[in-house]
Amino acid sequence: MGSKRLKGVVVWGTRDLYSLVVDRKRWIEETGKLAQRLASGPTAKALHTYGTNVLTNIINSIGGSPRGTSKPDTSKRPRRSPAST
Repeated sequence: MGSKRLKGVVVWGTRDLYSLVVDRKRWIEETGKLAQRLASGPTAKALHTYGTNVLTNIINSIGGSPRGTSKPDTSKRPRRSPAST
């Protein structure tokens, strides 16, 4: 997302969640700390250096890619004989 110069994400909803925050000053401080931790972590550094393609092997290893976009798993598919085509 960084290479596409994405600066934010818009979320649309019907509830005003900010009004449910009791201690707004602390909420702002804590969300700032969380954002800083996420931005300075090893995953963010790898994504900055190598882009989102660094996640491809991880996603493929857990079966997260749709079938057919990477190496297809032909071991579980029944084979069609040439005569049946």
